Formats: sequence, C-alpha cells, structure tokens
Amino acid sequence: MSASVAAQAGAAHEMQVLGFAVVLYLAATVHAVVSTATDTGRQRATFWLLAAALALHTIAIAHRWDRLGHGPYVDMFEILSSNVWSLHLATFLIFLGLPRLRPALAATLPLLAVLTIWMWFTPMRDTLAPVTYATI
Repeated sequence: MSASVAAQAGAAHEMQVLGFAVVLYLAATVHAVVSTATDTGRQRATFWLLAAALALHTIAIAHRWDRLGHGPYVDMFEILSSNVWSLHLATFLIFLGLPRLRPALAATLPLLAVLTIWMWFTPMRDTLAPVTYATI
C-alpha cells in the first residue's frame, strides 16, 4: 500500500469517527433542549451522549495528531475542532459538578452546535506544521 493511499485511508477513518462524534454532540443538544422544554429534568442521556461524543472526538484528534505529527492548531479546521472539543469538555465538567445548572444546557449546547456544524463544513486538509515551530 502506497503512502498516499494509507494517508487517505487514515483521513477517511478520522473523518468517520469525527462524524459519529458530531452526530452525538447534536443528539445531546436536541435531548437537552427537549428535556428542558418538557420539564422532565432527565439529563442522564445528555450526559452519556456528551461522554460518548467527547470520547470519539478525542480519538479523532489523537489519530490526526499521530498521522500529521502536530496538534490541532495549524489551520481553521483544526482550531475549530480543538475549540469544539474543549468547550464541550468544559460544559461536560460543569454538568457533572454543578447539577443545579443542568437546565442551562438547553441554552449552552445549541451555541456549541453552531460551532460544531461550522467545524463539520470546514474543509479538512492535511497540513504541515509551520517551519517556525521547529525551534530545536
């Protein structure tokens, strides 16, 4: 298998895992809004959807980092991806630590959904780290 075919297969796998994470992020958003609007107070599914999305997104970021040799900070897609991941992680930790704020997920997650959708529609390009990063 040539290097370019292997790189394409790696990118396709990464995009597939990230796609599942995006679907789970959006499902968590819908669940949070519906459970808050209907006043059921059942946010347990939101917790598990966010946890699964974060796990898959972490795998996608790690796979990309390993494949390209640099972290998610070079181009727009990578920056959006790291922001989506870190903001969802912060939201998840607040969700765990402050149960009284859980209804606020109905307002917070739709804002993060906009960022998530923007990330999904941003072209994913294989980028090299800038030469200015090689300082050693």
